[in-house]
Amino acid sequence: TVTQSTLGMPDQGAAWWKVGHFEAPASGGQRLLWRTCKSNCYPARLVRLFINPYDLTQRNVLRSAAYKVYTDYPGSTCESDPNWVDADLDSCEFYDANPEFCEAAADYSVNGVDATYRCCSCGGRGPDSHVNCEKSTGCGTVVATGSGSVPVYVPVCKNYLVVVNVVGYYAGYMVTEVESMGSTLSVNMVKVLSTNMSRVVLRWDYTSDLDMEASAYLGSGDCVDSTGHGLVRWIPPQNLFTHGASEIHLDKYSVDGTRGPETMILKRLTTGSVEVWINMYTASFTRNVVSSSPATVDIFCQSCLNDEGKRSNGWVASITQTVSDLPVEGARWWRVGQYVTKETGLQWQTCSAGCYTNQRKVRVFVTPRDLQTSKILSGVTYKLFSGFLEPYIGCEETSSCGRLIAETATDDELLI
Repeated sequence: TVTQSTLGMPDQGAAWWKVGHFEAPASGGQRLLWRTCKSNCYPARLVRLFINPYDLTQRNVLRSAAYKVYTDYPGSTCESDPNWVDADLDSCEFYDANPEFCEAAADYSVNGVDATYRCCSCGGRGPDSHVNCEKSTGCGTVVATGSGSVPVYVPVCKNYLVVVNVVGYYAGYMVTEVESMGSTLSVNMVKVLSTNMSRVVLRWDYTSDLDMEASAYLGSGDCVDSTGHGLVRWIPPQNLFTHGASEIHLDKYSVDGTRGPETMILKRLTTGSVEVWINMYTASFTRNVVSSSPATVDIFCQSCLNDEGKRSNGWVASITQTVSDLPVEGARWWRVGQYVTKETGLQWQTCSAGCYTNQRKVRVFVTPRDLQTSKILSGVTYKLFSGFLEPYIGCEETSSCGRLIAETATDDELLI
């Protein structure tokens, strides 16, 4: 019989009393062992948090992992970026006072970043991020440390940041809420990339089938080299595309986000660009789905430029869906962004406007040449029509060319 005493009880009292615990019998034993609590018997109730770090592609548990659990981590509370302004020189203070303008934020983005990334009232997370926190401002307050498959004990019902480290892998980060009976957390670990390699990871936490696809435009010159154009998707052999030394491979496919992510590896991109698209295979992205369970795409590279033109090694960006650009009726395709090769090197560019559509769009290249000299002509504009009728020569004069799909100059990017 264990009777309470005030020994060790905090002056302000306590909501929980740890009486003791049963232990399994030793090898060969037949009876449970009872251990009465002798110290720290009035703590906040602690539960076990199991952390299982997995190799992203091989799915084997990494037993040599070490990890820390934090509270008060960067991003646990939203703070708008006080130094950011949009293309119209409006700050987050403006958007916080006028949240109705958040819907048009993409029209005033700067280097692909708009108020939905920087301002809390628009759904942004402010300037702080827990990724790479150990290299910058710190990750918060440490509440537990552990290694291997041994669980740690933490107070129940609090949000925590878990940072996992394994030799040969980039640090893994996961935010979780520990439930009343404890939790088990799976963390996907990305191997350190070799020279001229990049990786894209799609993750979502519901059972619908999301598919990641890549549109490659790796042809050189004036984009007339269509041999460098290719589509990478889940259907073999279309899950692998090569052009010269460049290679794009969808190396892990998933039909259920609760069972793991999808991931794509890109190697030796030296020309052109690669667009990343996400398709909801059996339904559409709706505002309800995106608000409650947004998908996230993580961008990694061995060395490249991020949205803001800063050199990044390892993690580059995490793009999480928001409803700000999603049509009211929903959409089946989400254009995440693209890798672009520049004189300064490879750069990741996040899509900032028109990122949702019901059909995956592709690029149209028009190269006008002089009929006799084959010289490429400049200062040309062109229009694309559908539903046209023959004969179509001279149709513009009679306004009978069909439905106008797009109109642009030859130097502009066109997606249809």
